[in-house]
Amino acid sequence: MSKSFSIHTKNQFIMFSTCSKTSFTQIFALLFMVMAVGFGCKDDEAKDSTIYLNYDGNNDASPALIPGTFEAAAHFPAVTMVDYVGYDLTEVEFYINEFPDNCEVFIRSSNGSDTPGPVLHSSGNIISDIRTESWNTYVLPESYMLYGQGIWIGVRFKQDQGERIIGCDSGPADTNGDWLYDSNDGGWIPFSSRTTANGIRIDINWNIRGVVEINE
Repeated sequence: MSKSFSIHTKNQFIMFSTCSKTSFTQIFALLFMVMAVGFGCKDDEAKDSTIYLNYDGNNDASPALIPGTFEAAAHFPAVTMVDYVGYDLTEVEFYINEFPDNCEVFIRSSNGSDTPGPVLHSSGNIISDIRTESWNTYVLPESYMLYGQGIWIGVRFKQDQGERIIGCDSGPADTNGDWLYDSNDGGWIPFSSRTTANGIRIDINWNIRGVVEINE
C-alpha cells in the first residue's frame, strides 16, 4: 500500500510518495535537500540588504571643466542620515570618463547645508586603480559606522587641461546631488548654480554613490 505526503518550505512545495519499501535514509536525504534550499534563500535575502546613498541615475555624460583641482560631491544631510543610524558605509561607487592627473575619494562630515566639515576618511591617490569610461568602486579599508549625522561623499581630481572627468546623469539636479569644489575660486557651489552664472544652466547629478550595509 502506498501513500503520498508533501513538505512545504518558503519557496518550495515538494510532494512524493512512499510505500512500505521506502527507507528512512531516503526520506532523510530529501529533508536535507530541502534544508539546503532554505539556507540558499537566506543568502539571497542577505544580498538584498545592500543600500545605496545617491541622487543620480544612469551615467549620461561628463561635463567639460577647465584646468584645476575639483571635487564633485553629494551631500546627505542629517535629516536623511537619521534613517541609517548604526548602518555601515562600506564602499563608494563613481563614474570616471577620462583619466585625471590624480584621483581621491573623500568622506566628510557635514558643516551645514552648503559646506562640508572635517575629513572623516580619505583614500589617498588611487589613480592607478582608475578605469575610464567605467564605474569604479572604492572599498573602505574599514567600514564607517553611520551615527545619523550628515556626510558628504566626494571624488577629488586634478586636470591640467580641459577634460571630461567625472560622470553625471541627465538630471534634473537634486539640491544636494551636484556640489562642486573648484580650486580656481576656492568655493563649494552647486554645478547648476555655476553654469547658471555662465548663462546656461546644466541640471545634473554626479555619478557618486555610497554603499551602505545593515550592521547585523
